[in-house]
Amino acid sequence: MPFISEKVELYDNISDQASSRFGSHRLHFKQIQESPVVGHGFNAERNSDMILGEKQVSPNGLTKIFVFWGIPFAIIFYILYFKFSLISTNGNKKQSILLFITMLIVVFSQTDTLRHLYYLFAMFPLARTKQYKDKITS
Repeated sequence: MPFISEKVELYDNISDQASSRFGSHRLHFKQIQESPVVGHGFNAERNSDMILGEKQVSPNGLTKIFVFWGIPFAIIFYILYFKFSLISTNGNKKQSILLFITMLIVVFSQTDTLRHLYYLFAMFPLARTKQYKDKITS
């Protein structure tokens, strides 16, 4: 537990440091405020250089998706992730919540939400067949 308490103490002292997982969300919130509806897309990295004055890599995948796609599309993205977890667990709500939380924990430490595999997770619920819909609703 001392490791976690050190992280919490460091969190209070972080200004705009984007090199930590806990501090990068502050940079992301600044970027989200600049373009909340459509996001920055591939221009997000250049924009962080302008705010920080130097190249910083942000490892926070939970908020990076909001910077890239904007708030409305990021919310839809996370809803699709949850629907993917529902389909993957055949509609078992407890297991799907556990899978969804696991996916969020995995992407917290890196920007995997912008990778092809996670795009596949988000698109899978859109392409499901009637057979999957019947399994979920029954």
